Amino acid sequence: MKDLSYWDRLKRLGLYSQQRRRDRYCVEDPGEAGSRSNRQRTPGETKWSDWKAPERVRSLPASNLGHNGPKIFNSLPKEVRDIEGCPVDIFEGVLDKSLKTLRDEPPVSGYTGNCRAASNSIPDQTGPSKGRTGRKHWWWTTTVRMEPLDAFNKNKKKINEKMSICCGLPFEFIGDIVFYHIISTDFSTDQYNIHASIQL
Repeated sequence: MKDLSYWDRLKRLGLYSQQRRRDRYCVEDPGEAGSRSNRQRTPGETKWSDWKAPERVRSLPASNLGHNGPKIFNSLPKEVRDIEGCPVDIFEGVLDKSLKTLRDEPPVSGYTGNCRAASNSIPDQTGPSKGRTGRKHWWWTTTVRMEPLDAFNKNKKKINEKMSICCGLPFEFIGDIVFYHIISTDFSTDQYNIHASIQL
């Protein structure tokens, strides 16, 4: 482990950086998000940006949960955002699978210059920000014959070949499948629908 960088150690140990843990806990589970009313600003309210106060004070909302929570949630893949009516542990399991597809590159002396995004926040790592591009993924849905998941994992190369045709990319540019889940099953035809992500 001593020969690995801090980023590689996090990946090898399966740990999140402090910022990634904070971002993860900012994501509301479906039950909490659905039980809260959508509070709108009334004419009598004053926005923080309307205050004649120092910039340090007016920028405080950008660091609170009410501002960051929705921003982080909206940057997650659609299959995570669309989950409803499930236990919290199942939601967190899908969330963790999705987060494992993102680079976790906290600012560290000697490594920050190699970051592929503007920061290590989930929104920056999931899309373009400040001139830098985050990790690129192709999301693809397909129908395959029903088989044990172990067998599906062994056939990733075959799935990637089909995916390369779908994306219009040469197979050699297709990376490994880094996240997938079963959308639905059809027992009458022995098939199930897979939603998968590949990393380029």
